[in-house]
Amino acid sequence: MPGVVTEADRAGVTAFLTMLRGMGVFKDDSLLDKWLRCCLDLAIAHANTLMAAAEPGGRPTEPGSIFMAVDALARLLAGVVVAGGGDLFLRRALAALVACLLRDHDERTSSFNGRPYMRLLVSLMAELPGGSGGSADTQDPAALR
Repeated sequence: MPGVVTEADRAGVTAFLTMLRGMGVFKDDSLLDKWLRCCLDLAIAHANTLMAAAEPGGRPTEPGSIFMAVDALARLLAGVVVAGGGDLFLRRALAALVACLLRDHDERTSSFNGRPYMRLLVSLMAELPGGSGGSADTQDPAALR
């Protein structure tokens, strides 16, 4: 689960977001959607692979390592929201999450595991600043561009 955010964490997220801005990821809606889907697919696939390996007969894993990529993605998405993406970015990220969840469910049917998606939502809620009233609504969505 999410922990304490340090200055090093903030600096790392800021540097990464600066790099993404420089590459134009936030300027083009299709690039942003593709980036979100890729991040979600990788984090969820990582968690599903580790959970499958941790099943009886599989190799043991550390409990916290199963959702490491999911928690890191939640922290990154919350960092983008706080750094200027605001409500618009959060909506796009949640829409991409739902699209990935539906696609995964349709492809896997009986072997679908919703735990990584639930973990991502819970971690994202824990990472976002709470009790800030309408601050997300007042942020300029163009601030990332």
